[in-house]
Order: sequence, then C-alpha cells, then structure tokens
Amino acid sequence: SAANVSHGVVVPAMADLPARIYQWALDLTSGGDAQTSRSGPTTSDLPPRLFALPLLWKEKVETPLLLYVAGVAAWMTTDSPVRIEADSKILFRGEMEHPAGIRLGFTTQRMQGVYAGKFEVNVSPDELTWNGNTWEIALGIDQFEAMNPQLASTPVDQELGDIYVVLLDGTAKLSLTAIEIGPGSSPR
Repeated sequence: SAANVSHGVVVPAMADLPARIYQWALDLTSGGDAQTSRSGPTTSDLPPRLFALPLLWKEKVETPLLLYVAGVAAWMTTDSPVRIEADSKILFRGEMEHPAGIRLGFTTQRMQGVYAGKFEVNVSPDELTWNGNTWEIALGIDQFEAMNPQLASTPVDQELGDIYVVLLDGTAKLSLTAIEIGPGSSPR
C-alpha cells in the first residue's frame, strides 16, 4: 500500500502497520534486550526469572529512595503492539524470600505513537496468593491508577509499553517468573 508524505517525512499508510494483539505473555526463555532486569539462572528445579535490581530514586523526593525493580519492555518483545482493552487482566507471578508489599505497574502509549502515561497499584502481601515463597496476583486494568491523568486517565485502547514490579524491601529478594495480559478470562 502507498505511504503518505508529509513535510518530507514518509509516514506508513495504516495498512502498513502491524496488526494489534490483545494477549501477551512474558517469555523469559528468550532473553534479549527487552529485559530491564537481570535474568536469573535456570535449573531443573528453578524456572527462568528476572531478578529485581536496585534503583536509586531521586525524582520528587527529599531523600533518595532505594527501590528494587523487575521489569520488561513488553513493546520490544513482539512485532505487533499489545492493545489494552477494558476487560484486560494482568497476571503477575514471582518469588520473594519473605512476604512484602509491592507496586505493580505499566506504561502505555497511544496507538502508533505518543507516551500516554503510567498506571500503578500498591499491593499488600495479604492481597497476593502465596504458595511457599511463590506469589501470584491477577488484576483488572481498572484496578490500576493513572500516575499522569493529564496524559490519559485510563489505559483502555492504549498500547502496552513497559511492565514492572517495584519492591521497597530489598531483603525480600524479588524475582518475576511470569507476566501475562489478556482478555478478562485469559490470564490464569
């Protein structure tokens, strides 16, 4: 199909853009540049994982905070943009040495373009489903709060950017083993 030319810039026609997908799952076995955390060892008794790395946060705080972040640039893991729907749910699964509160979040961009903000939710250890040191939680998109409501008050009809877990307690030693996003009944 033909491309549009605007001010000397070639802009692909809508037919040239990749089709959107509505489901996505983190594939920790593929590695690659999409990971913003350190991959952990894989053995027969340990699944692939992303370990939370320390991050000194200095923005809008008087005293810098030491956070621990495990995340992935979801947009870099697929050729097609992942569209967030009103009924989308996100499943996070990971491990911690002891229960601790976490902050779950993701970034979005408008379809084919501009940054549209961050959406986050704080989760107490009691809200997580535990099996030993393994935890899991599935949340609806409506449970995440807009951190930049002037950009977008909802993630619905946006594209998924980065997706992450933040931990304040470094002694808990957080790692991620799975993240999935999909229609309401899709993530486990």
